[in-house]
Amino acid sequence: MLQIEASRRSSHALSRRSGAVDAYWRRQPTGASLAGQSDLADVVTRDVDSFVDNLDSLEVVMLLYREQARTWTVDQVAARLKISFRVARRELDRMRGRGIARMDGEDLGFQFDLSDADRAAAVARIATAYGSRRIELINYVAAQTLKRIQSIADAFKVKKDRGGE
Repeated sequence: MLQIEASRRSSHALSRRSGAVDAYWRRQPTGASLAGQSDLADVVTRDVDSFVDNLDSLEVVMLLYREQARTWTVDQVAARLKISFRVARRELDRMRGRGIARMDGEDLGFQFDLSDADRAAAVARIATAYGSRRIELINYVAAQTLKRIQSIADAFKVKKDRGGE
């Protein structure tokens, strides 16, 4: 008898909580409107637009930045971030091309490149946002990625002949 009463109380509490969660999500903007919104500072969004293409590149940049003294092989980056070797190699090459990473000549590893103070400051701003506003930053990066994908898809759309409509 006590077990049945406890079960009723817990299901009632769960029902109240799920109702609150449902109400919360109904108030939140949809994914489509998130793409146009960002609570991040304009300078951070410009830095992200300049240096970060996707969530993998964000993680690679943050790894290199957080451990600036360390030299990373592609295998080590892939293992640490749990991404494929191919993705790790692609992102490290992109970061090298953008002046964020440099090759260490001794063991052919990658390291954060401090040679350009402006780039280093831009990555520091991204890292600060990553530390304090990670969800907004991830949402922004994901939204920008989706915009690029949509733009490519739109370029391949075949326009209907106006006379045939």
